[in-house]
Amino acid sequence: MFKFLILLTSLININAQYGPDPPNVPKEFMCAWRQLAYNRSIALRPDIAKQVLNALQLSKYCPDTNLPNIPPHTTKTTQIKTTNVGKTIYVDGDHGSDTNSGISPSLAKKSIQAAVDVSIKDVISIKAGTYYLSKPIELSATTGSHLTITSNSGTVWLSGGVPVSKDLSWTHVSGRIWSLNVSTLNLPDVATVRLDGRRINPARYPNADPEREFWPVGYTTSKENFVNKKGDWLLPTISPSPNSATPVNVTGRPWDNYFTNYTGGINGTCAIYDPPFSYWCSSPPFSTGCGGCFTWNIPSGLETHTFLTSRPNWPYTKSTDVMQLAAWRKAHWANWLFEVNEMNNKTGTIKFGKGGFQGARGGPGSDWFVQNVYEELDRPDEFFYNIKEQTLYMYSNTTDPKLPPTWTNTLVLVPSSHHTLLTTTTTGRRAASAAIASNTVITNLTLSNLNFRDTASTMLQPHGVPSGGDWALERMAAVYMESTKHLTVDNCLFSRIGGNALMLSKYNQHASITNSHFAWLGGTAVALWGWTEELLDNGIHGVDGTTGDFPRFTLIEFNIFREIGIWEKQSSAVFQAKSAESILRHNVVFNLGRAGFNFNDGFGGGDIVEDNVLFHTCRESSDHGPINSWDRQPFITTIRTGKPDAQMAWRQVRRNFVVANYGGSKEIDNDDGSLFYNLTNNVMVYGWGQKFKCGGIRSVGNLKMYIDLGGKFNAGCLLQEDEKIALVKANRFFPNVWHNDTMISLQKTGKFAYRECWGTGPNGEDFDQTQVHDNMIYIQNDNVGVEISNMGGTCAGKKKKSYTLAEFQQMGEDPGTVVKIGWPSTSLLMVQANEILSGSVKLKKQVAWDIENPFQTNNQKSVACHTDEDCSLLGICDSKKECICDPGWKGTNCGIANLRPLNISEGYHQNKAASWGGRPIYNPSDQKWHLFVTEIQQQCPLILFMNNSAVIRAESASPEGPYIRQNVVLPPFHHNPQIIGPTPDGYYLLLTIGQTKPDLALQIQCDHQVPEKCTLRQNQYCRGTHMPYSNGHINLAYSQSLKGPWTEKVILPYNASGNIKDWNCENNNPTATILSNGTVVLVYRADACSSSTGGGAGGGEALGIATATHWNDTYRRRDTPIISPQNKTGNHEDPFLWQDRRGYYHIITHNQATGNVCNDSTIKSCGAHLYSKDTWLWKVGKEPVYDSKATLVNGTEILFKTRQRPQLVLNKDDLRPEYLFNGGSFDGGNNDCNDFTHTFVSGFVGGGGDSGTNEKEV
Repeated sequence: MFKFLILLTSLININAQYGPDPPNVPKEFMCAWRQLAYNRSIALRPDIAKQVLNALQLSKYCPDTNLPNIPPHTTKTTQIKTTNVGKTIYVDGDHGSDTNSGISPSLAKKSIQAAVDVSIKDVISIKAGTYYLSKPIELSATTGSHLTITSNSGTVWLSGGVPVSKDLSWTHVSGRIWSLNVSTLNLPDVATVRLDGRRINPARYPNADPEREFWPVGYTTSKENFVNKKGDWLLPTISPSPNSATPVNVTGRPWDNYFTNYTGGINGTCAIYDPPFSYWCSSPPFSTGCGGCFTWNIPSGLETHTFLTSRPNWPYTKSTDVMQLAAWRKAHWANWLFEVNEMNNKTGTIKFGKGGFQGARGGPGSDWFVQNVYEELDRPDEFFYNIKEQTLYMYSNTTDPKLPPTWTNTLVLVPSSHHTLLTTTTTGRRAASAAIASNTVITNLTLSNLNFRDTASTMLQPHGVPSGGDWALERMAAVYMESTKHLTVDNCLFSRIGGNALMLSKYNQHASITNSHFAWLGGTAVALWGWTEELLDNGIHGVDGTTGDFPRFTLIEFNIFREIGIWEKQSSAVFQAKSAESILRHNVVFNLGRAGFNFNDGFGGGDIVEDNVLFHTCRESSDHGPINSWDRQPFITTIRTGKPDAQMAWRQVRRNFVVANYGGSKEIDNDDGSLFYNLTNNVMVYGWGQKFKCGGIRSVGNLKMYIDLGGKFNAGCLLQEDEKIALVKANRFFPNVWHNDTMISLQKTGKFAYRECWGTGPNGEDFDQTQVHDNMIYIQNDNVGVEISNMGGTCAGKKKKSYTLAEFQQMGEDPGTVVKIGWPSTSLLMVQANEILSGSVKLKKQVAWDIENPFQTNNQKSVACHTDEDCSLLGICDSKKECICDPGWKGTNCGIANLRPLNISEGYHQNKAASWGGRPIYNPSDQKWHLFVTEIQQQCPLILFMNNSAVIRAESASPEGPYIRQNVVLPPFHHNPQIIGPTPDGYYLLLTIGQTKPDLALQIQCDHQVPEKCTLRQNQYCRGTHMPYSNGHINLAYSQSLKGPWTEKVILPYNASGNIKDWNCENNNPTATILSNGTVVLVYRADACSSSTGGGAGGGEALGIATATHWNDTYRRRDTPIISPQNKTGNHEDPFLWQDRRGYYHIITHNQATGNVCNDSTIKSCGAHLYSKDTWLWKVGKEPVYDSKATLVNGTEILFKTRQRPQLVLNKDDLRPEYLFNGGSFDGGNNDCNDFTHTFVSGFVGGGGDSGTNEKEV
């Protein structure tokens, strides 16, 4: 019996593949969008400049423009955490031994697995070199938790290949073909060969290099149908009719008449999947909104006719066991791979065996090619491996045909079984919740500065259908992670991986994939794939996503994704199925066969896709987009409300630069069933606008340049009238929304298909008036019309098949939309594009339809909230649209601290020195509270803080105090302290500003009096000397004991030159929080530069942010401020940052904006609140957290003269606020020189020491 492998690829409509630019586009625009893509790409990843430059072909498209300078390549290295309390295990592949202890470089282990198996360790430090792995490195909860695996110097490669020694001798066969017997390597087969840095591919016909040439190069065509319909593809082995699969049908979304139920079939034609279940094994009729759907099936063979039999070197007698053939599924949605059981050497008829499970949609195939054929070995980039002989055949790559192949560094052979390099031992068919219950979750694992390469193609490995999208996927990868929490993959390179590079399978929470590079991949770069029970009890549990067995809170940021889909064409940079609340941010994506980002379903939602660059995607496929989604299969999760619910939380897609060229016909393709996408401020190039296919799509403020049509479909998944009315009352009806988009029509003549009619609502609401409005359309000339289609008769009361926009607007529809004749200049478009992507563009009109209040009429009264963000993320928005505040908060928007009466005897008070705020921390070892507070030395008032400010420690048995002074921790000048900790590795951190080398001679003696020289605040004698080592640094002191000793270092230096950003000349007021994975988020006041100070500070106050992967690593400032000096809410200083129990971020500041945030012109200053879900997009609260007024415990109301330096004490279990500490005074007259300030503490209602509660609380 013949046994072959066949790769099948279906023909694409040539009209859907226009290449990098469609016809009619101005040449200057073809240059400009490439320059914009280049600039935005290198702003995110400067090290990718050369690759982006080449991919965009800037020299071709911008011939009259000076090419941008390519930044020098720099290799980033994440420093090993030297402060771990455990130990480092060293690995040296050249000189180590696994019998060594590994505790020093001279006693290094030889293998990484041996280092992993050491029982006590914090870091595995690997010496530079290539580590060839015969089996995957395995990590368990015991061996992999609280562990960093990294390189200690140079480049570390983890390879699945087997190196070939140059000592082996080549044998000449014929012509330029040579053979090499590698039987000493004991390889069962060879799937891939790498010669030096490049793949060598299986010999094929027609010829092509799949890494550098793509469809249609290297393919031949077929008749795209089954043989019973005059096509070339043999009928399926298992017939889809009648369907033998066990049906599954469970109610999921009764309010959605397009994709109401969770459906599918077990076994039947899906018996080849693992597990043998798929949405596509349902029986017709499929869901109403399922385009072109049928029960899944695949061909059983192919009629090749004379294409092979007419070849001069036919028959392929030396390739009978391993030959492969190739093509796409019809319509270019996916490709298959088969083993072939039979081949007729006379007719060319092939019959398939194993395979065909690589795509989910099925049907006949199209274009194809043969590969792994010895008789077609005719190029230097090809090889053939004879399994029986264990012999490698290659075509000589030398200039002299008489010489054998040669290589400079390495020739590596990769067996087909080598598809995983690093994995977890918790893998298996059981739910990951079992790992959680048995305490076998791997926590705080970090992989950094590692390179992975040389794994085999996984196309013939078992595949499953993740959900209701078009994809099938293999649950495996080069790095396969299951049952992890706080996994970090940072600064890693994945190159020439045969299948998926990195997979988070089943339970994975709070993973971070950052600063990494994925290139030349056979499959998907990063796959997030959760798990539901699809087979038990005839599949009825598959709808249940409440078990937690899925990736959640994944951060994918600052990565490069390129050259993806070498083998498995239906692949992407990031694939997500049965996963939720991911953040895809600041990534650069280009040169892919299919989508950049793919959301296979609406499982849970809550994802954010922002500030990414995507171009040159869908290069070998069609009917898709750079960002793609489906939602045919409902799932029940608790993501949106905390209770079981089939409605997903909104996905935010914003500020992305997306080029829909090649076959990416839609920039953001919200395909069948997609709901709840908020698409705002994206810049899009080419394609045909927005799909409004199933409701819940909101397109606002986007720029869409040179597009074929505006939007397709209508207001959404509309039910019958009586059903719609019921769903409106249940807040379950979600018509689409479209306004403030700018579109540039590509047409030069004819009609621009702007949109279709959107119809009416359940009470006669006119969706064409309320849901679509205020768009801007540019057409080239008055020969182009703007058309609204009456497809399906959706224009209520209107009988024409189509209308011009002018006709439509005469009937009162589409108000505010404007058509302008003449394309805008390219320079103007680029200015607008940059403004949109920077987030500086504001909408002209209020959004007519709020995201979480999807359907409302003009008669509805205003309400306090529509989303939890309207409740300042300090409460929830209930069904009555009222904010229910968390404990400790009150107000219409939950932004006011609910404080108890003030006891002025509590806190910290020194009769002979001013103090200026601080924060205590509890020490369980001595059961005391330790306050770290600013104190002005030498009995001086606050005005002399630049000379005399020190940090002291005081103790109390209770958090309220009073506190008793103990000792000076950091002498003058040190100011603005915040204590945090302990860290995961046992350290307390003390943030300050000031000098790391204090000059005590600068102190002023006061004796509790204001010196005669100090009568005005402006007096330099009273202000100290302003110099770089004064108050421009942010310092970090650290100790393993609250009583010291303390080691201090600068973490954010003074920036008088303004070389970071103009808004960040000087650093002040640090505050930080430590995330559960050890990452530190630091917020600080940034004084803007001012020309009046010669470039130094003085231009207003901003808030900046910096992060570090570990508290002792480098702190990296972000380029943009949280809030700029030009904001309209006043100056914000003295920030205090914390993360709440929901994972949201909050900042309290001292706000100096009389009559704005403070809401009262009599209040000199107050506390302001900023909040964010992700530390990137911040909002300023509408209510003051506190103001200058306070009620004392005796009922007296006082007015603080000043009340600043807010810091909170949080409950250690649920992170609710318990105490507010301030520096302030209400004495001293009008002269700040006389101001002897104190440190006050106010308790929260419902906090520590209080039995009261909020009237309304969660």
